Amino acid sequence: VISSGGNAALGQQSLLTDDVSLGSEILFALGAAAREFEAEYRELLRTATKSGLPVIVCTIYNGNFPSIETSIVTSTALTPFNDAIIRAAWEHELPIIDLRTICNRPEHYANPIEPSTEGSARIAEAILRTIKRMNRSDPTKGKKE
Repeated sequence: VISSGGNAALGQQSLLTDDVSLGSEILFALGAAAREFEAEYRELLRTATKSGLPVIVCTIYNGNFPSIETSIVTSTALTPFNDAIIRAAWEHELPIIDLRTICNRPEHYANPIEPSTEGSARIAEAILRTIKRMNRSDPTKGKKE
């Protein structure tokens, strides 16, 4: 199960506080950061799928920020990173767990960016459901030849 990208996105948070004179400047900077992330993420999936083991991909969750403004800005800024994850997963025909829909309430977070015990349990349940679906769709998985 690959849950990668949140730290890469966090590394770009200065883009959200830089002074810009045009909205297009922030969109360009965000787009360039997402393109670089996507290239690295595609390489990660190429390496992971070469192992021959089943792979599940997770998006980046939105977090639980104290203000609505921060929540909106953060979730908007994460969209190109999540799009990159989804595109790369589709190219490899990998199942995707959208953590934005799994951890979607304040109680699912221990702090603004980390899941709580409840959020972690929800993630674990989503992983188990996905594994079960994968096994149902390919009954030969797990059987010795």
